Amino acid sequence: MALFEALYGRKCRSPIHWNEIGESREIGPDVIEETAELVVKIHDIMKTAQSRQKSYDDKRQSDLDHNVFHISTLRKYMSNPSHVLNYEPLQLTPNMTYEERPVQSLARQERRLRNKVISMVKVKWLNHLEKEATWET
Repeated sequence: MALFEALYGRKCRSPIHWNEIGESREIGPDVIEETAELVVKIHDIMKTAQSRQKSYDDKRQSDLDHNVFHISTLRKYMSNPSHVLNYEPLQLTPNMTYEERPVQSLARQERRLRNKVISMVKVKWLNHLEKEATWET
């Protein structure tokens, strides 16, 4: 009794000796050499495919990189009297909104279209910084 048959209670159905009935071919050095060459060929094909996939993934990964804020870069705040913030409290209405009012006009400009001219003014608004100024017509 074969070892496989003793362990599993049935005959081994390995494709190694699946030949036509009546054919018997011994495994010789030429068959082993041919099989080894095929294994090397398959290995090279798989290595090429893996390399191609890795290249594709690396290109895709570089597109997905973003600037990330890491909390490990934070340091403890050291108080300094010069770090005082100046602010004016907002005058809120009962429905928690406030009125936007222009404070200063910072610049003037004319936009020329095909057949008309539009004059624009850059306005600084109350409770906003100068960099938040908007162009108004």
